[in-house]
Amino acid sequence: MRKDYVVVGGMATMPSRADTAPMAIESALANVDHLYLYLDKFDVIPSYAKHERMTILRSQDMGEIGANGKLLGLSLCDGADYYACFDDDILYPNNFIQRLYRECVKYDDRVAAGVHGSVFEADIASYRQDRKVYDAVSRLCFGKRVDVLATCGTLHPIAAMKFDVNQWSDVNMVDLGFAFEAKNVGLGLRVVSRRKQWIQRLGRCQADSIYAKLRQDDALQTLKVKELLGLGE
Repeated sequence: MRKDYVVVGGMATMPSRADTAPMAIESALANVDHLYLYLDKFDVIPSYAKHERMTILRSQDMGEIGANGKLLGLSLCDGADYYACFDDDILYPNNFIQRLYRECVKYDDRVAAGVHGSVFEADIASYRQDRKVYDAVSRLCFGKRVDVLATCGTLHPIAAMKFDVNQWSDVNMVDLGFAFEAKNVGLGLRVVSRRKQWIQRLGRCQADSIYAKLRQDDALQTLKVKELLGLGE
């Protein structure tokens, strides 16, 4: 793709995603100049994780930080303009980054752009239930501001927000961690307009997924989002 900006991406994966990760990785690589791939608890590096434009980060070397690993590359990359987050069970279109880039530029690089986000009610009793969700695969006619942007597909300007994910105290609450970092630097969060199924899920609600655990217990996430939005008990 012809462009005058450099994009570095990050993705985390684990052995149980061997059926979806190869396709997700290929589609991510089609969108970025370089991809940092965090391998969580792999005994050996799988064949689909070998590419000249990819840096492998193993949990044995970097620590067991789960999905947070998709953001490790943010503190390691030099010379890039934008950082993108990807998931290992989503198929991204070839114009994915181009579309998110346009949203960032529209707001003078003072936003992070994505495809899946949530706006929370003023009286929150449950992180999962008391929110309006703009789902990643649904049609959206107009871009929207959100309180929390899901890191299943995001792009943000590195000059506006660069941090070390190793400093986070929580693991596998990446979307909230990302929202706190954005708040700290005054970066807005937006989901972009798109057609239905612009991105495609290769898997959903797997037994070992973060969302499956959230459905069982969202008490901590509820407390965190109240803190994020400055809401009292």
